[in-house]
Amino acid sequence: NAPVKITVTLKEKLPLVGASAVLELEEGTGRTNDAGTAVRVDKEWFGYTGSGYTAGWKKVGDYVEMRVEVEKSGLYALTLRGAAGKKNDPRYDNSPRTGALYIDGVRAADFGLTVQNGWGDWIDYAFDNLRLSAGKHTIKLTAEGAVNPGNFNLDNLTVTRLTDETQLIETVAAAKALRQDDYQSGW
Repeated sequence: NAPVKITVTLKEKLPLVGASAVLELEEGTGRTNDAGTAVRVDKEWFGYTGSGYTAGWKKVGDYVEMRVEVEKSGLYALTLRGAAGKKNDPRYDNSPRTGALYIDGVRAADFGLTVQNGWGDWIDYAFDNLRLSAGKHTIKLTAEGAVNPGNFNLDNLTVTRLTDETQLIETVAAAKALRQDDYQSGW
């Protein structure tokens, strides 16, 4: 059986520029558990939002993904909330724990969570602002990178609408539809 994808409709949650929606990653699909078969959800480290957080993330390629629907094309800020506690091993504790963000199967950005003293020390990682078109998208976070992939817990992803480009897109389309033959010269 293929996993059911959770759809979060930003249409209802982001009616205005500046409004945010929180995607609880534990509600997504993917594989972060040791068997590589499902998303591992834990509740051990307090301070998480929602019903838990995604844990595991021990293999390159471990991932969680969610389907979202965006009402309006525009620029969006994405902020990942995660934790990367010390493992008392220099391999893991000297450099950020790394991963990547994919939108619709295209790598949009890399990320690195700075190692904190404890696993309950949740931090935010802000991605550069991303342009999303109106419609359905798949957002995927993966454990990858050359130095220190995975070995983190991921709680949520906050999506904030920064601009509404709907009117601009409609104006450009209308301008492209204009034909010189429909106008008289005479100036």
